Amino acid sequence: MEAVRIVAHSISDNQLSSIIKMRDELDSIIKQIRGEEDAFLTPEIIISKFAEAVKEKPELLTSNIRNFGVVHKRRMLMKLLRELLRMTYEEIGALFGLKKNSVAVGIRVISEEIEQIEGLRNFYKKIKNDIRL
Repeated sequence: MEAVRIVAHSISDNQLSSIIKMRDELDSIIKQIRGEEDAFLTPEIIISKFAEAVKEKPELLTSNIRNFGVVHKRRMLMKLLRELLRMTYEEIGALFGLKKNSVAVGIRVISEEIEQIEGLRNFYKKIKNDIRL
């Protein structure tokens, strides 16, 4: 245990940051090999690809604008983040400045709409597949 404390004190912040980044990258590679997640996707990549697909600025989708069209797209984006990266409601909420309950409700609402509306379901599946490529 003493050796761990000595090593921990001798590592600089930059080195620690690099170690954590390497650990996260290795975890991601292992998860991809196991088929647990789309390891090379990040929230930023998903937001960017989704914004491009729906012809909106990423900043608009992550803002607190309450225009129905934006809210609808934002809910779909939150659902993608949840499904593709297995992000928690708290993590998604942090990206959008929302509470976890708001995220859960938004994802539930869009999930019900996707289930009921064939055109929306097809659109969602297409975007989800396009993002994975």
